[in-house]
Amino acid sequence: MNNYDAQNIDQRKKLADSMTELLLSKGFSEEEQFYEKENVFSLEVTSRTFLSVFSTIENGLCRPYGRDSIKICALYVSRTGELKGFLKSRRINRSGTIDQIIDRLDQRTDTLFQKAKRIERCSRCGGIKLLSKKNNLYCSELCWKRTDRSENDQRPKVFIGGLVPIPSSSIGKGLTDQEVGQSNPEIARKQG
Repeated sequence: MNNYDAQNIDQRKKLADSMTELLLSKGFSEEEQFYEKENVFSLEVTSRTFLSVFSTIENGLCRPYGRDSIKICALYVSRTGELKGFLKSRRINRSGTIDQIIDRLDQRTDTLFQKAKRIERCSRCGGIKLLSKKNNLYCSELCWKRTDRSENDQRPKVFIGGLVPIPSSSIGKGLTDQEVGQSNPEIARKQG
C-alpha cells in the first residue's frame, strides 16, 4: 500500500473517515464546545476527566499540511469549571500508510486512557494529583492552600509539645509562648 499523501484529496478523505470511524467505535463523541477549526473527539474516563483527540479533520477532510499532527490529551474539569490538561500522548504524525496512522491512533488512545484511569486522586477533595518539578505529587486543586474556609471551620488542631491543642489558625502568626499561653490558659498553667 502507498504512503499517505497529504496533498491527495481522496487520501485525505479516506484518512478522515477512518479516524472518525475508529474513534466513534471506541465510544468517543464529536465535541462542539472547543471552538476549534478541527474536529475534536472526547471520551469520558471518570467523572470530571476525559480524553480529547484533536484530529486535524476540517470539513470532512484531513488538513493538507504534511507537518500537522494528531494530538491526544487527557483533560480534567476543576472545581471552578476550568479545563486543565494533565496527560498527553506523543503526537501522531500523518506519515506512513493510512492503516499505520490508524494503528498508532488506536494504540495511543488506549495507552492514554489506561493512564488517565489510574491517575491518583486527592484524599481531601477528590482532585487529581500531578507530578511537580521535584517529582512530588500534589493536588491539582491546591486544596491545602484554599482560603475559602470560614474561621469556624473544624480544621485539624495542632498539638504543641504534646500538651493542649491550639487552633491551626493561630500557627504561623508569630505568637510568642506567652501570647499563646494568654489565649489558651490551660497551656499557661502547664508552662508556669
